[in-house]
Amino acid sequence: MKKSLLTILSFLLLVSCGNKSEISGATPARKMSEAYGDGQYTIMPMVLPLSDETIESFDSPFSKIGFILGGFSKIFADLGATIGMGKMQVSLTQKIPEIPEEYFKEVRFKRIFFYIEPVKGPRETKFWNRFIFGKDDVNFKFIDRLAVKFSTINVDPKTDWTPVVDTKMLNSKEALPLSQIFSSERTHASLIDLSKAKELVFLTFDKKKKENYLKNDQFGSVFIVKTSSPAKARNYLAKHPKLHGMMNRIHILNKSILVELKKDRIIEEHFKAVLGEEGDYLESLGVEFIEKCTPTTCFDFNVSELNLLPIMKKNNAIKIDAFIEAGKVPESFQLKGFIEAELKLNLTF
Repeated sequence: MKKSLLTILSFLLLVSCGNKSEISGATPARKMSEAYGDGQYTIMPMVLPLSDETIESFDSPFSKIGFILGGFSKIFADLGATIGMGKMQVSLTQKIPEIPEEYFKEVRFKRIFFYIEPVKGPRETKFWNRFIFGKDDVNFKFIDRLAVKFSTINVDPKTDWTPVVDTKMLNSKEALPLSQIFSSERTHASLIDLSKAKELVFLTFDKKKKENYLKNDQFGSVFIVKTSSPAKARNYLAKHPKLHGMMNRIHILNKSILVELKKDRIIEEHFKAVLGEEGDYLESLGVEFIEKCTPTTCFDFNVSELNLLPIMKKNNAIKIDAFIEAGKVPESFQLKGFIEAELKLNLTF
């Protein structure tokens, strides 16, 4: 198992780094924790598009962590089908594979990003068009409050590995857990004894004070590229010589590409100028429209970055509860985004 784990991790790190591997007798050897970590542990980022299906379980310890994180992407993907129906609770229960503690020391969430996309062409914002043709201004203004809680429970060891998702409407009495979450001091607590904790509220949002729950201004501008050929368009932008070193990340989200620029107004203006020059070629790649994220079309949530492993080790299944309060939903939309997690590994090489 050790040999298999080391091979998989080495390969993944080399691929994610994107650098060529060179052998030089004059270059001193470095441990993985020194090259890709804090000197003691190897730190590996993981990004899961919310539009993907639940990650399957494979035969390596690394993939078992991916299997668990897939549960989080599953419940957020399901929110797109239920959000906007009033007060609701969406719960996911998923059995946890045995995690080798000798390798894995921490699992933390770093980022949860939502994007609301119109289904019928570009976003419509003109009042008279909405009034005459019945088109909605597709944005997140209809979401009043949202909270996500993580905990673990015991299930029958014979339970199937498939995640179980339950959805139910909540009346005023049943919606009390949502109010308690927002009134609780433990929400996003920076100090919590994880050895004793049985649950963790790691995401909250309240429209009345949304600036307290979002971190949209902490990163560079984000552009969404709607395209019928996302892989080709992503590859073209990533390799464009005029855009070299200007992008922090590019993610494929089904038929869209998310491009995050470095935080610099000059870079943003240069990016838009390059896209203007390449308009005809981008159109040949199936690009339909490009838009910049705004605080009403993209949510970059503040999330708890506490280590989840101490809670995960208490039982044999994870339970994720999402509580939602929403008003009038847009006529048609699709919810997209990504989850970014960070693994801290104890490797001896």
